[in-house]
Amino acid sequence: MRSIRDFAGYYYLCLAIGLCNKEAIIEWADSIIADDTYPYELIEVSLSRERTLNEVLSILKEIYGKYDIDAPLSKLLGLLVIKLETGKITEDEFFGYISSLFLQGSAFTISEEVLHMLDRLDDSYYLAFQGIYGSVEQIRNEAIIDLGKYKDCVSLFEEA
Repeated sequence: MRSIRDFAGYYYLCLAIGLCNKEAIIEWADSIIADDTYPYELIEVSLSRERTLNEVLSILKEIYGKYDIDAPLSKLLGLLVIKLETGKITEDEFFGYISSLFLQGSAFTISEEVLHMLDRLDDSYYLAFQGIYGSVEQIRNEAIIDLGKYKDCVSLFEEA
């Protein structure tokens, strides 16, 4: 089982790109508070129904701190690929999440390699979508190949 910090990092990323909503984060915080010892900030998350999205993101960032966000990011990328392959999200949604991750990459530490891959996929999708270069299907397949290695990371830590 991964730490609360890992989950906070994962939910930070999901909330930041719009993959999950504030209510899902609050439910997660409530479940941890009911079952475990927890950092004080988790109570702040639990009481965030009236807070703005940015305030909740800030609290989550306090919990996960300035540590390495690679494990939560890997889980998120793997989950996005699985959702794309199974049709749970559209190509447009998938590439919207990829774009958001790339644009918000400066808010958390992402390796240059991953940041470059997100940038390339974002640009390629834009060009294909506009009919300038390549096809959306081709870029979709490239994304699945490039990010497919992260599918194994979805099971890195199970839901708390």
